[in-house]
Amino acid sequence: MSDAPHDPVREAFDAEFYLAAYPDVAENGADPWEHFVLFGAREGRDPRPDFSTRAYLAANPDVSEAGVNAFEHWIHHGRAEGRALNLGLGYRFEALAAEPFETVARRLAQAPILLPAPPAQVLLDALAAADDRPWRLAFSHDDYTRSLGGVQFVLRREADQAAAADERFLHLYPARSGLGMVLPDEASPLAVTLDARFLGVFAVDTIVRAIEALQANPERTWAIHNLIGHEAGSVLAILEAFRPRDGVFWLHDFGSLCANYALLRNDIEACGAPPLSSPACEVCVYGRRRAYQLAAMTRLLTELDPVVVAPSEAALALWRDRFPSPPKRQRVVAHAELETVGPPRRGRGEPDNPLRVGFLGMPVLHKGWPVFADLVRRFGDDPRYSFHHLGKARGRGCNVAFTPAIPDAANPAPMVAAVEALQLDVALVWSLCPETFCLTAYEAAAGGAAVVTHPAAGNVPVFAATGEGRVLADETALIAAFAQGELHDLARRRRRPARRRLVYSDTSWPTPKAPS
Repeated sequence: MSDAPHDPVREAFDAEFYLAAYPDVAENGADPWEHFVLFGAREGRDPRPDFSTRAYLAANPDVSEAGVNAFEHWIHHGRAEGRALNLGLGYRFEALAAEPFETVARRLAQAPILLPAPPAQVLLDALAAADDRPWRLAFSHDDYTRSLGGVQFVLRREADQAAAADERFLHLYPARSGLGMVLPDEASPLAVTLDARFLGVFAVDTIVRAIEALQANPERTWAIHNLIGHEAGSVLAILEAFRPRDGVFWLHDFGSLCANYALLRNDIEACGAPPLSSPACEVCVYGRRRAYQLAAMTRLLTELDPVVVAPSEAALALWRDRFPSPPKRQRVVAHAELETVGPPRRGRGEPDNPLRVGFLGMPVLHKGWPVFADLVRRFGDDPRYSFHHLGKARGRGCNVAFTPAIPDAANPAPMVAAVEALQLDVALVWSLCPETFCLTAYEAAAGGAAVVTHPAAGNVPVFAATGEGRVLADETALIAAFAQGELHDLARRRRRPARRRLVYSDTSWPTPKAPS
């Protein structure tokens, strides 16, 4: 490719998107354009949000056979020739054509561990130096101090609560990423943080020895937030050493029912966790791994007998109906509620057009990003609509106005303010999976937007049906509603939503001994 000042390929390249989509490039300090030219194009990386390298090559096999840069071909030749950007078979086909689940799981299990692994004595000394204050032990899938998301948000709040109560907060997560609970031969060491301070990566037996040496204190509780990347035997060994009074098991997702925690058959269709003997499991890539994971989860919950905590009645009802032997102690603890704090908002002084439609959060398949991207492609030039994406990083598949909404210490919950600042009328919360709570739906409503969703999105349609938005039957009905302008009655100028704030639960770490 040419380095000339007016190289049309370089001008069409989106460096900001590339760095956000591929953080390894940003972390290495590489120039995004040079990386794409030298490596990214060959690796199948995308140069901008509305161009998929892999999809273009799949739709144009002659370009693939020629071994040329897909994006360069499209800019110089493909557009003029009217070449297809993809096969036109939709996101479900693309998900089915992705790398097999077991292949990805095995590759993750063999990936190098990049986190520091200090000598075992570092952990032994750190825990031995601890005093006799009460202890909280938490399990999750990654580092809540660095990652973003609903589970991480809850963990950050729990760590803050522990600090305020003068309690120690020990957090364990796998040193390698996973797709579900791992087999014994895939188990990795665990990363350890103590009171939000990273200590390093340690073998499970080292963690067990360090915990066994803790000063005797009966005030010990534990919480399992999820077990992605964890191995069942290791979890039981650690909790046996911890000798806790009691503990809780959170239903942030449905990883206790299937290796696909979103309950999506082959990553494309909600399955509802049918019996293992179901033909639906036989045709699903998660079927074999689900049998192991469900057995491991049943063993864990039988031996631990925790309080099962769900963030909504909808989540608890689905789980209770599908889990083989649910513990008797069960509670619902909503993550947040909406509180009215002022008179109705003043609507925009302009007409209802364009209706401002937003997608909040992670631009991933199970959250419904492909459905939103399809709406942008269909109606992006329609003057009746204006589309926006709010979140940490831009999504792929369409060009849409992007507003960063990234939590930090100074602003831990920026989404509500971003929705208000943009004066969003509608938030599309079209999760393909049954959401257990979906904080973004509540953030959208707190910011003044109406929630548009569908019946299979778990707790979201329950929330929307309380007057917070609209529940449409399916994607066909959604497209028809946009085509016919049926959602304009949700414009905030007409609704004049009240000013509300999101009040987070004070019981994110519920007392285990509380009544069921």
